[in-house]
Amino acid sequence: MKLIVKTLIDICVRVSPSEGGIAWNLGENGALSIRVTPYRPNVQCKAPGTGPPPGLCRKILDQMPTDGIQRRFGPPSDRTVEVPLPRKFTTPEIRCALAVNTISSTDVSDWYKLWAASIAVEVMCVEARGAGGFGLGLGGSSSLDSFAGRIRR
Repeated sequence: MKLIVKTLIDICVRVSPSEGGIAWNLGENGALSIRVTPYRPNVQCKAPGTGPPPGLCRKILDQMPTDGIQRRFGPPSDRTVEVPLPRKFTTPEIRCALAVNTISSTDVSDWYKLWAASIAVEVMCVEARGAGGFGLGLGGSSSLDSFAGRIRR
């Protein structure tokens, strides 16, 4: 499978413009498919050196919900909210945090989209630059943000 994914990335993603691709009829009975699609996250990184040590935030991301069920995220004062915000996840040693918050009001999204944006922040900011960062413009009304970074004590 790794070779198939690598081939998809080489042929369909590392070209300009990146289109993505699909491989099908995989697995013993041919019922498995792998699809790679373009993902262009809206990520803003903070200054280098503002992030936690590499690898710490990944522990949080591995434990974050990832289902595709649409939910209402927003302030706890809104009685229609299913996930009160801000919602913070931290590592046991409390040196990295992942937070999901709203910039204005209630919005609809699913955990998978928030997780994907948080992965992008972790890879593009924390791992690549040693910085904290934000995934911006998430949710149906673009009012949800995710943050990954260091917690100040």
